[in-house]
Amino acid sequence: MNYIVIVTMIIALALPFAVAQTDETGISNTGIIGKRPIVREGIQPTAINDGIQTTAQNTGLGTDARLAKCITYIKKNNLDRQPAATCMKLLKKEINCVQFLKGKNVKTPVAICDKLFIASAQIVKRTTNTQLLRSREAIGAGVAEKIPDWRLRRIDSAIKNNPGAEEKIKALTEEKANVFSHLSRAQQEQMLQLNNAEMQEKMKNYRLVKTKKVLVNKKRIIAKQKLLKAEKDYMIAKQNYVKIKDDYRNRYAKFLAVKKKLKECNSSDSPECEKLREQAQEHANDAVAKSAEMLINHLSKIKHRIESEENINQTRADEIIANINAAIAELTDAKTEAKNAQTKEELKDAAKKVRTVWAKRKHWENVWRARLVHAKVWGLVKRAEHLEERMDQTVANMQDGGINTIAIEKKISLYSQNIVDAKEKTKQAETLIREAHDILLNNANLTEEQKEEIKSKLKKADGLARAVNNNLKKAHRIIIEIAKDIRKLKGNIVKTVVTATDPELLGNEQYEVVETEASGGTDEKGNS
Repeated sequence: MNYIVIVTMIIALALPFAVAQTDETGISNTGIIGKRPIVREGIQPTAINDGIQTTAQNTGLGTDARLAKCITYIKKNNLDRQPAATCMKLLKKEINCVQFLKGKNVKTPVAICDKLFIASAQIVKRTTNTQLLRSREAIGAGVAEKIPDWRLRRIDSAIKNNPGAEEKIKALTEEKANVFSHLSRAQQEQMLQLNNAEMQEKMKNYRLVKTKKVLVNKKRIIAKQKLLKAEKDYMIAKQNYVKIKDDYRNRYAKFLAVKKKLKECNSSDSPECEKLREQAQEHANDAVAKSAEMLINHLSKIKHRIESEENINQTRADEIIANINAAIAELTDAKTEAKNAQTKEELKDAAKKVRTVWAKRKHWENVWRARLVHAKVWGLVKRAEHLEERMDQTVANMQDGGINTIAIEKKISLYSQNIVDAKEKTKQAETLIREAHDILLNNANLTEEQKEEIKSKLKKADGLARAVNNNLKKAHRIIIEIAKDIRKLKGNIVKTVVTATDPELLGNEQYEVVETEASGGTDEKGNS
């Protein structure tokens, strides 16, 4: 095989990289999903939060009366040295009323909190204390004491909108009733559309798990120092890739010039021709070495992206990084062999080794890039879910102040449906990526049919990611409207959410609903 054929093979190997101008993962440093190769529409990680600003504290009806009643109660029972400040915190829900009274050994804390902060407020007819007691009765006293009022109000809304809902909720065990209380608006609506038996069966797939608050929207925590290092290493690999690609092109141009001159030599052994042959060997050696180096830096970019991605669980990240490190080690060996090659045969072996390494990894690389995109999408959906909880607690606060929130709640329900749809598509995409991963894992030598199956699954995952993007865009528009409506009504969008009042939870913990299909698979965090 002559030098021309060898370099032609090298060019074929490098083609996927020579035209690549964007990040190999399709994800920019800011976490925006770009154009190549998985998602063609941009997903703004902060889009769902746009327009959400806290305003002046809600001054709705009933606030002064509740504050005065609370102060009187605390003073009368000698519960706190600063009754006014404490009552203001209770009113703003910076302190949980039930837990506060329990800590003071007060009997019937739930009933007293209702009396202080619900019954005494001039609340609109649809959210009276009687109706909240109705949702409390449906969900059970044991569960009601473990959840904040805004979750009860959400259940109350579900009961009113779905005939027969109260009986279905009452039929749940206390464990499953607690799970139901933590579902989103749209999820509760979907459950209540089922008949009693179907709902009971469906709820078996849901459970509550204790999660550290810092892990609610993440799958792992990466130390800041490691994050900064991974980001720095990524930029170095990215810059090196661009430089080496230019070096490769320059070396190839020099090879073409030498090749043209060698045509005139034929079989001549003249000093000039021998020198040209030496130059051809040198340029070919460099070209093979540069192709290996390009791949090393290309894979390094993916590796450093994985290292800095907190929405990929640790086990999966370790697996990907180990695979990439093995490939980089093989490519480094091939690069050394190419640089030191003295004959056409040695150079041919080095070029073959580079091609073999890439042939083994190119399908893996597509799966890794798909995982990076999925990780970004998963994180967006999780943050969007949290925003729904903020809206629900905000609405509950406004209702406490006598503000009619019917129109806002309808929009929150629409928002919730878009997030549930996005969540389901995200799960489907994770399943497809995992199936593509398993095909690679279980088959050392892929058939053409298996290659096409992997390609098809990742293409479907791509389509689902774009569909999630559309759901999040719709949700973004809705949340902007909700924020405007809240501000018009002088409401205050809460910054933090009281998700549960369960004494079993530590201060840094909260409950999270996870779903595990009866047939197995991944849970809601995508931990396969």
